[in-house]
Amino acid sequence: MKTQLLKERIVDILNAEITEIESYDAEQFGFVELPNISVKMQSCERITKAMTKAFTSQVEITLRAHSGDSLSVDQINEVTNDIEALLSDNFKDQINAGINNLCVDYFAHNGGIPEWEDNTLQCRFDCEVIFQII
Repeated sequence: MKTQLLKERIVDILNAEITEIESYDAEQFGFVELPNISVKMQSCERITKAMTKAFTSQVEITLRAHSGDSLSVDQINEVTNDIEALLSDNFKDQINAGINNLCVDYFAHNGGIPEWEDNTLQCRFDCEVIFQII
């Protein structure tokens, strides 16, 4: 499905641009160590019945780190800032540059939402994307 292709492209960009921490598909099988960045498609809906190839979707990009990880708090904060800057700087153009049969028309994130639970940081970037199958 095209949402899987879109998710894989986002993971590829994150891995190319944020090299300190591995990014992966949040719905893949297997064990992934902390720190990591996961990408998950929350929803995907057709915009209207008249536009059968245009969709809107919610993407969740989550940075997870543990207090005992190899990265310091300053390094984690730097990675968080790098992710936010990447998502703000023509991210849709980067997606479109490496994907076929799909065109992202709009990509926006709502900033990072950091949350601590026990000794684990989770910083979630909720994003909205509008794309069409071409």
